[in-house]
Amino acid sequence: MIETLLVALGIFLIRIIGNAISTLRLVMLARDRDVAMFILSFLESLTFAVAISAVVANLSSLINLIAYSGGFAVGNYLGVWLERKLTIGYVQLAITSPQHGKEIANAIRQAGFGATEIIGYGVNGEVMIVESVIERRHLKTTIEIAQSIDPLAFITTRSLQNTFYGFIPSVRPGLYLMRNRPLAKIQKSSKITKD
Repeated sequence: MIETLLVALGIFLIRIIGNAISTLRLVMLARDRDVAMFILSFLESLTFAVAISAVVANLSSLINLIAYSGGFAVGNYLGVWLERKLTIGYVQLAITSPQHGKEIANAIRQAGFGATEIIGYGVNGEVMIVESVIERRHLKTTIEIAQSIDPLAFITTRSLQNTFYGFIPSVRPGLYLMRNRPLAKIQKSSKITKD
């Protein structure tokens, strides 16, 4: 009996790990992280093969089937939780405020992030739209900055697959220079002729 429970527990844990890896692999696919996706694909197939072989070896065992299905469900949840914790990638944040756009943009800049101010027109007249591209892990902080100035600001976010040039600060050493170096090369290589 103990051996049966240990096998079921093993199937459950392997299926949790496998499905969590599967969720992360899909996230890496959406973010164009090819190497990470390759490694996760290998690990996902390996865990699947191990778990399914244990279930197929004894199809009459209801506890193994329950462990396999339960591990799949818990693995889904764990994968989504991990993705939120890892906060991989970039988001575009758009904050619309009728009266406090300038203050929001300045506060975002003072916090070390880039901000672009755009004038728009809504149903009640002119509004300021502040756009910022930030690392996903800074999203909550940036939203809190905007809401502390205008609690009624309309805020939308959009996941970005790629970013090119521009001001994208990061606390990780070297990343800011690495991400922004091509723009400097373009500026140096372009020749301005005077008539």
